[in-house]
This record gives sequence, C-alpha cells and structure tokens, in this order.
Amino acid sequence: MSIERIGAFLIDRDDPFPSIGIESGRLNECLEEFHRGSFQGVFGAPYFGFRESHLDFLREIPNAARIWFWDCAFESVDGIYSLQNLRHCGVLEARPGIDFSRFPSLETLVVHWNSRDVGWAKAAIRKLYLWHYNPRQKKFLDLTLPPRLEYLQLTWLNPASLEGIQPLPHLRELQIHRGRNLSDLSMLPALAPRLEKLIVTTCKRLKNYEGIANHPTLELAIVDGTRVRG
Repeated sequence: MSIERIGAFLIDRDDPFPSIGIESGRLNECLEEFHRGSFQGVFGAPYFGFRESHLDFLREIPNAARIWFWDCAFESVDGIYSLQNLRHCGVLEARPGIDFSRFPSLETLVVHWNSRDVGWAKAAIRKLYLWHYNPRQKKFLDLTLPPRLEYLQLTWLNPASLEGIQPLPHLRELQIHRGRNLSDLSMLPALAPRLEKLIVTTCKRLKNYEGIANHPTLELAIVDGTRVRG
C-alpha cells in the first residue's frame, strides 16, 4: 500500500482498486467521498483514525471491490456480507469468523488464521495469504483450503510437514515463511502436482529437499536463499 493524504482524505492509489481511508471521526464524509471519487475500495487502521468495532458501514458502499483493515479488533463483521462484488479482502487480527463461501467474486484474501472461519471448501479464492497458523497439534488437520487456489503464502506457522493439506491441483506458486518446525516437504508433488514456483524463507529445520528435487513441474525453488531448482 502507498497511502497519502490528498486534500482532505487518505488515499491509496492501488491499481486496480484505488481506495479511500475510513476515519471514524468523519465516517459519513469518507463514505460520501467514496461515491464521488469512483473508488473501488476502503481501508482503515487505528493510526489512520479508524476506531470502529464493527463493519456495518460497508452496507453504504455495496459496490466496494476491496477492503483492507489491520490492527483492529472487531466485535462484528456482518457488514462484509453486503459486498457481493468483493474481489480483494484483508481483515486481520481479532474478529468473529467469516463464511468465505458467500463471496462469489472473491479472488484474493489476506487473513490471520481464525478457527471460526467457514466456507473454505466452496470459496472462489485464487490467491491466499494466511498468517499465524499455529494449532496445538502442530499439524494441518483443521485447515481446509479453497480448492481453486493458484497462489498460497503461509507466514508464521508451526507444522513440521504439509501433512493434512488436501491436494491443490491448480496451485502454481507456494511461499512459506517463518515455519519454525518445518522440516519435511516430501508431500509436495502429491499436494501440488502442477506447482511451478516455491519460495521458502526462515525455515531453519528444512534440510531435506525431498519433494523439491523430484517434483515433476517445479521450475524454480529457493530455500533460505539457496536456489534448489531452476
């Protein structure tokens, strides 16, 4: 994001979703400017003046295609369900669960893992950034990923292997960052048979490259700065 104040409003000129910052002290003004300025999205964070505990105001901008809220604590996120054209969603930190199957146009999702989230198996998501997957059992036993994923990035996770993740036949790129226990990627060919690119960083226990060296379609693999394939 590249946020700057232009005139009276905070603006992120991200292409293709130029967005306006929502400031709680002037909520209605921001929503009116959203409509006047032909914006595609909204964003908010406490240090940008956003202090809402809910997202009900999204019902006033049902055509928004992108939302991005971080460092927030939400008591309700029901307002999201009014966004039937939502394509890019980032709602981090503390919040209730979300049913991601209810967004037929959602392409990109950025979230912290939340065990109350549902609808993954029917979600249309193609690009997923998942942070802080750290279950007690240290395995991917309760993670059901969207079946159409083409890009997956996992950051801050504790499983030692990929066991438990269902096959992702459309996955082309996988990135794994800060997997403190990760030591085994041997299931990679079965998990992602069409994978083309693999980037792994800060996974100090990953020394065995089985699953990388023998992957039939992998074109590029970099593990902690070492080019293993490509």
